[in-house]
Amino acid sequence: MELPTPSVQLGHIHLVTVVWGELHRNLLTEVSIPTILAPNNLPAIHKSVVITYSIITTFHDAAIIRSSPAFRTLSKICEVNFIVQDTFRDRDIFSQHHYYQHQEQLWAKEKNALLVTIVPDIAWGDGAFKYLKQKYDMGYRAFFIKCLRPNLETFIKDFRLNFKPDKQNAVTISNREMARLLIDHLHPLVVAQFADADHFASFSEVILWRTEPNHTTKRVEGLLIRAPFPSDFLIVDPSAGFRLSDSQMLNEGLEFNTINFVTNSDQIMMVSLTPSMSYNEWYLDRGPMNLLDVAKISKDFGDQLTEAVLSQQFRIHTGKVPVSGWSRAAHISSLKMYRMYQYRETLKIIADLDELGCSIAARLLAFALHEVHPLPHIKISDGATIFAPDNSCFKGTEKIDALASDKDLLKTFLRGLIISGMPNPQTGQTRGYFHYNIIGPDALKKRGLKI
Repeated sequence: MELPTPSVQLGHIHLVTVVWGELHRNLLTEVSIPTILAPNNLPAIHKSVVITYSIITTFHDAAIIRSSPAFRTLSKICEVNFIVQDTFRDRDIFSQHHYYQHQEQLWAKEKNALLVTIVPDIAWGDGAFKYLKQKYDMGYRAFFIKCLRPNLETFIKDFRLNFKPDKQNAVTISNREMARLLIDHLHPLVVAQFADADHFASFSEVILWRTEPNHTTKRVEGLLIRAPFPSDFLIVDPSAGFRLSDSQMLNEGLEFNTINFVTNSDQIMMVSLTPSMSYNEWYLDRGPMNLLDVAKISKDFGDQLTEAVLSQQFRIHTGKVPVSGWSRAAHISSLKMYRMYQYRETLKIIADLDELGCSIAARLLAFALHEVHPLPHIKISDGATIFAPDNSCFKGTEKIDALASDKDLLKTFLRGLIISGMPNPQTGQTRGYFHYNIIGPDALKKRGLKI
């Protein structure tokens, strides 16, 4: 991918937090604010960058936040503005977040500021904001980071025991120390998103693989992450044309060479502290991973940005994983993501066939998707033309029944509908795409296919 063109250096960074209630208020003042006060976070940039911070909360919570030691330090290096209301009770939590997020985006756009969403339960590794400034000055205007969840109850005990505030009320945790804390205290939802989990999450934010245990420590020292869809854009520059949707996804202004994919936890490391019983409905009473289910979710986000995210391998590690230690996880993850990609592309074809009225052909491919691999022997690096049969190819249900009852016949039929390596008729490219034509019975006969 082409590198961005350096233009204006970072002059203004705007932080925003929506928070209420004792749990998240305490996490903000005890974990989130102290970790952004680490030496290579806000203190590393405040002399050259204007820092503003909007905290949306209740009157009661605002008073307690203001009285915290970490806040007193924070207010010396940035301008903090409280947006307060009586209560958030009996209001839709998500609509409140989305409303204020939208308002802060508009304000940041007007001020030409980089917008950073400070979720109150996030702990930051030291160096995140120094990295953001360096990359912004190089021309990057949006940052994609995978933020995993540790188990709040056990993480916070380890955090309090081993990482004390300094005289400036800052808590400094290196990225590698934060990775160690995460791996030691993985939330059950994260465990349910490992590819080999017995109970795989119904809504998979990520798919995970462990690296081989370190020969000396006998501990897992790294996690390899693949993302089926592009969520978690917490840092964007609205003045550059980027706009966040309600679900923290980019839906406007996609200049890909200005998006920085943070693929190595040595660059930025942050975790979202989550109570142990949260999201248990996502994985209880679930079976092993079904890539078709993952593909159905990914298909709903099917666009160029999703393709870019799918191609990334995100690595969280303690610094003790040799290059060879990543090899097996990387190889297996590539095979799984390739299979998921094939499922997703076939789901798109089925949806298009339905829209075009080719319902019988759509049902056949939908059946094949569940029963056999629908796109045999196609490498993702090759182009592929798929000849999708229309309804007139199937005269009578007995032909459908014959294909449906004989998997070998169905595989042969599907294989005959695919030509690998043909150029895309729109672009002339022969790599990295799927193209399909809908054909009738005469075209099938010319290809030697009989139904």
